[in-house]
Amino acid sequence: MREGLDLGEPFGIVVARDGDVVTVAVTGELDIDTVPKLEAALEDPPAGGRLVLDLRSCTFMDSSGVRVLISLDVRAREQNFGFVIARSSGPVQRLLDLCQVSSRVTTVDAPG
Repeated sequence: MREGLDLGEPFGIVVARDGDVVTVAVTGELDIDTVPKLEAALEDPPAGGRLVLDLRSCTFMDSSGVRVLISLDVRAREQNFGFVIARSSGPVQRLLDLCQVSSRVTTVDAPG
């Protein structure tokens, strides 16, 4: 590894359950390498409850991340659970707007 190379913020996921609400917070870059970790965290959605995907600390997302969000939206409709995204900022939010994910999935300013 070269010295001084900025690899960005490390990827992380925190899952919190509060009754029938599950919040999955993503930190760092969501890309082809990290998407499998997010998919694993999303395997058990709250039946009849609500899933909040908190992207406020997500610093980057590629098309594989967008694919997961669209698939999750379809799954939420089929399996009857609520799905919302806690609004990101900067490039991630611009990508969601460009790909029209923001118009398809309810977006909130803060989870809860």
